[in-house]
Amino acid sequence: MAKYCTKCGNSLEDNAAFCTKCGSPQGYVNYNKNYNNYNQGNYSYNNQQVNRTNGYALAGFILSFFFFMIALIFSIIGYSQSKKMNGEGKGLAIAGIIICSVRIAIVILIMALAYTIE
Repeated sequence: MAKYCTKCGNSLEDNAAFCTKCGSPQGYVNYNKNYNNYNQGNYSYNNQQVNRTNGYALAGFILSFFFFMIALIFSIIGYSQSKKMNGEGKGLAIAGIIICSVRIAIVILIMALAYTIE
């Protein structure tokens, strides 16, 4: 038996839940039956990954220019979290750790030079 869209009259397959031309729903949809179609990737919006940001790594990198002791802690936490997030934010965390380490070394060097001059 031929099935037609209730909105635009387009010819449809017998088991079509939506019109391929106008996209309108076609009567009762058994979502349990069609659940496997969603998992097989027939609908592109279900396969999109949500990009998450590693907040600790980002905060550690930004703070490394102002408050390097706090930034070092944030960067280390961000680096450890990047392992759980498939490497998301790993570069920012490493950059924050390097910048903080260099700034700490500079402060120690300045303090050592100031102590020897007196």
